[in-house]
Amino acid sequence: MNYEKFNYYWWQNQFTSSQVKQLSSFIEKNNHGDEPDSFYNTSKKNIKTKKLIHLSKLEELSFFKQAIYNILEVNNLYFGYDLFETYRNQGLYQCYDSKFNNEYKWHNDISAQPLIDTKLTVVINLSTKKYTGGDFEIHLDGGQSIKQINESGNMIMFKSILPHRVLPLTKGERKTLTLFLEGPNFR
Repeated sequence: MNYEKFNYYWWQNQFTSSQVKQLSSFIEKNNHGDEPDSFYNTSKKNIKTKKLIHLSKLEELSFFKQAIYNILEVNNLYFGYDLFETYRNQGLYQCYDSKFNNEYKWHNDISAQPLIDTKLTVVINLSTKKYTGGDFEIHLDGGQSIKQINESGNMIMFKSILPHRVLPLTKGERKTLTLFLEGPNFR
C-alpha cells in the first residue's frame, strides 16, 4: 500500500491469482450488458470487451467485500469524499487486445447526471498473463506512469477528475475492472 498525497492510493496484491480468475468469471456471468457508446462519453479505440456490473453484485464475493471495505477506509482516511452507498455505483470490465493496438486516450471520469459527481475511480488489474505496453498514466505535471497497476491483483484508487489514460497495448491482453465511486455534487 502506498499513498501519494492528494492524488492516488494503491494496493499491492489486493487479489490473489485465484481471486482474479474468480472475479473475471463472475463478471462474465453476472454483468448487465455491454457498455453503451455514450457511457461517460470517453474516447475509446476498439476495446475488445467492455461490460457493466453493479458493485452490489460484486459484493456477493466475500473477498470483494474486503476490497470495498479497504476502498472506503482509505477514502475516509485520505480523501474524505462524501460517497453514496456502494449499491448505487457501477463497475466497468474492460479487455484490451494488442491485435487492435488498444488504448484509452486522456480523459477524466464524470457523471452524466447533473446532481451527482464521480469522485473516485478504482482500477483493478485482472490480467492473468503478462502483457506489453498498456501503461496507465495520470496527468500530474505531465503524464506520470503508474507502474504498480501493471501487476495482476493490484489495485489503484485516484481522484476521478484527474486526467488519465492507457497507452497502446503492444503484446497480449490487459484486463481491468474499473469502479466509479459517486456521491452528491461537490460544494
